[in-house]
Amino acid sequence: MKQIMIDGVRIDLVSREGLCETILEHVAQKRKARILNVNVHALNLAHRYDWFRSILNGAETVFCDGVGVQWAARLLRIDVPTTITYADWYWELMDRCARHNVSVFLLGSTQENARKAAANTLSRLPNIRISGFHHGYFDSDAYEAREVRRLIAQSNPDLVLVGMGMPLQERWIRDNYLETAGYVFLSVGACFDIVSGAISIPPRWVFRAGLHWVYRLGREPLRLFRRYVIGNPAFFFRILTSPKKTGLEL
Repeated sequence: MKQIMIDGVRIDLVSREGLCETILEHVAQKRKARILNVNVHALNLAHRYDWFRSILNGAETVFCDGVGVQWAARLLRIDVPTTITYADWYWELMDRCARHNVSVFLLGSTQENARKAAANTLSRLPNIRISGFHHGYFDSDAYEAREVRRLIAQSNPDLVLVGMGMPLQERWIRDNYLETAGYVFLSVGACFDIVSGAISIPPRWVFRAGLHWVYRLGREPLRLFRRYVIGNPAFFFRILTSPKKTGLEL
């Protein structure tokens, strides 16, 4: 698998099909793995926090989620042929899990959204094995965190989707994946909010045009203003001016 390095973060150039195959292979071999995604926000966090960059670079697979990273790679004369977003890839992944009898645990969002996401997934894919779900609003050092690990252990899933937002979900995966039941742990952001219907997604042409961030900013301007209006220009300025700008294939 080809890899590139952007702003100190390793990114795997994996296709949607290849990513599904990687997950199924880890599960079949009962091998622990962390599969994380990066967008401009993730790379800004990695630039600011060494510990977050270490989490990303320590994962078994890191894939490109976001056209901003794809554009940055092109500025560095590196082609990233595919971006993978959970808004539509989730259903492809769940279909593969259903066909290969892979059980899934949903961890994150609110309890209601996690429940609806599980119910909607079962409604669309009746053969999918949803082993359980739990909200993501708990103190990672408290009693409830131990109860979450106990619940996951009772459910005994193959795949754990963690949707707590960056960087909380990545930190939880780093701190818990070895001691928690499950083989593959994925960071999925707001995926459960989307699958539950709590957050609407734009038409496909918006994704193809690379304007998904504009759509999200329009719907949540207060929460996302700093991430997109400040964060995106800062990222591209850094890529274009930093003497450490990299992007060479490894």
